Amino acid sequence: MLRIGRTCMQAAQPMRLGQAFGGYASVVRRLSAKLSTVREDLLVLPLGGTAIGTGLGAVPGYRRAVYAHLAQVLAAAVRPGNDMFDAMQNADALARVSSEIRIAAEVMAKISSDLIVLSSGPNTGLGELRLPTVQPGSSSMPGKINPVLPMMIQQVAFAIVGNDAAVSLSALNGQLEINHFEPVIASRLFDSIDLLTRSERIFADRCIAGIEADRERSLTNLMRSSALATVFVPRLGYAQVSKLVHRAAAERRPFIEIAIERGLLNKDDVLQMLRESTHYRENAA
Repeated sequence: MLRIGRTCMQAAQPMRLGQAFGGYASVVRRLSAKLSTVREDLLVLPLGGTAIGTGLGAVPGYRRAVYAHLAQVLAAAVRPGNDMFDAMQNADALARVSSEIRIAAEVMAKISSDLIVLSSGPNTGLGELRLPTVQPGSSSMPGKINPVLPMMIQQVAFAIVGNDAAVSLSALNGQLEINHFEPVIASRLFDSIDLLTRSERIFADRCIAGIEADRERSLTNLMRSSALATVFVPRLGYAQVSKLVHRAAAERRPFIEIAIERGLLNKDDVLQMLRESTHYRENAA
């Protein structure tokens, strides 16, 4: 399994590619569960409460009939609020849904940012991942391929953050028994749902599914990283490893190379210790 080499500012240990993407998969599952839970709030409707929740003006039997009809049409448990005055006055349920969509978009934008960094290059960036090519190249630089789909997800997140701000402001500015700003809440919420749904499908099909790892480049980056120092402390001791790292910085070359030159390690030792360091220790404190 490929290991991703990262700078010492980002991590003290190397990671396996599966571990990195396993973390992404975990947060996506959590986001999906949160969205599935919060969307249940959308099934609570103040129908039959009329203007302020009293039910004045609604014919007898209307409330029972309308909820039964919607439940059949939507195949969902549409229901009235426990308190119809609350249901008419407050838009917190809609704000909560909008907030969860915003959080999902923000997380996906963060993942996209990671992919942009990891695929950067090919000469002066990390270049540890290869993203699928979805365009012929840059309009100004022939042959240059930009990470357009991760950048799309970032821009979608920008728009959804703005939508959520509009929903939040609309929810808090309701007056007395009714919120006059439900039209903008609906407009921005539907836009966020549409943006997130369509963009994530495109992202999954045209980017995530085709990502490839550059094993050789990743190993090269890893072997040059001073973040590996932590791996060798148990064997060489903190003081000696620290001296190696300082010398490597002064000579502008990998400290692993110096350690091998001095006979402190050999290449097989290095690779074996790296393999062991990337295994998850379930019982580690």
